[in-house]
Amino acid sequence: MIILNKTMEKSDLLNPEVASMRKALKSYAGKLFLRGIPFAINGYLRWNYYVGWYKLWEYARGLAYTGIKKGMRVLDVGGAATLPVFYLAQKGCKVISADIDEKLVSHTEKISKKMKWELKGSTVNLCENDVPESWGKFDLAVSFCVVEHMDKKGQIKAMRRMADSLVPGGKMVITFDYGQEAPTQNPLSTPENVEELISASGLSPEGNRDFLDTKNRFKLGHAKKADYTFGSLFLKK
Repeated sequence: MIILNKTMEKSDLLNPEVASMRKALKSYAGKLFLRGIPFAINGYLRWNYYVGWYKLWEYARGLAYTGIKKGMRVLDVGGAATLPVFYLAQKGCKVISADIDEKLVSHTEKISKKMKWELKGSTVNLCENDVPESWGKFDLAVSFCVVEHMDKKGQIKAMRRMADSLVPGGKMVITFDYGQEAPTQNPLSTPENVEELISASGLSPEGNRDFLDTKNRFKLGHAKKADYTFGSLFLKK
């Protein structure tokens, strides 16, 4: 059994499925850079060719175990204009990215039109609003390091709404800042916090049922003074 629901270890990137997806994402980031297409990392839109290992831990693991295929309907929450959203669109997935950042949503729409993708951006806030009925149902819902920026009530509502948007058998993948020193508004810091999100979704964990904290902590990204980590959840309807 693969331990999916856990905190981050660099060795996770060596798993064959993850290593393959990591390679594909790094290659695609380079292609976007050469085409002059910016994508967002941590909410900042810029020309990127380098993606940190910890972001690839989120993205590559998040996509590697979900059976990505052409025509799959994907709901992204909080990841407008990011590498995984563009990657999914160019693979032929039908993607809707819901993000409250108007600039990133606008860029998503602009690039989608240019590339002739089935990718739409929206400023619908799932902390406050249901998923519009016109969007239909999704095979996959993803949200990479977004829930920790929501207040606790918003986290619960967003989890329920993402879960409700799935078809039977649909999957949800989320990642999040984890640890007492995580430099975000409402990070998860205990297994009980994680269990609250699972319960709110009403979905079943894939792989291991009990969330595993590996106890590893890192100085990540711009927050070099903070020792924290990322966590992941893989859930199924």
